[in-house]
Amino acid sequence: MFKPRFLIGWIVGSALMFLCFYLFHGVLTNDFSKSGKVNKYFFEGAALAYIVTGYLIGMLLSLSFLKSWISNQAIRSLGVGCFCGMLVFGITTISGQSLSGKPNMVNMAVDLCWQILEQSVGSFTFTFFSLNFRGSHIGDNDAL
Repeated sequence: MFKPRFLIGWIVGSALMFLCFYLFHGVLTNDFSKSGKVNKYFFEGAALAYIVTGYLIGMLLSLSFLKSWISNQAIRSLGVGCFCGMLVFGITTISGQSLSGKPNMVNMAVDLCWQILEQSVGSFTFTFFSLNFRGSHIGDNDAL
């Protein structure tokens, strides 16, 4: 079974990343109303993708070799967030699921920066809950 610090960080981080996604595409850029791709199943798929991404972030931050390689937790969280942001950006761009409209360099750069920010929010959230829940730390013997 998962330890409570992992579960809480995973679920809260995933929820915050999904909230950032909805804020960006639904409020700031209004992409949901412009795109013909958005329906009930789109949001269910997006929620599942953020749950999987949150789990990936949690697993990467729990790796003991990563903890020994990058000792500063803030830098480690930022690095994992950047990596996962670039990964999500690449997957959505290659699969054609990007909501940014016409794929020009400006839209792609904004999407990439936003994905990195989103995943960094999830990464820092996981780190926060891992550090502050029952005094446990990321990478202790068994995060799971």
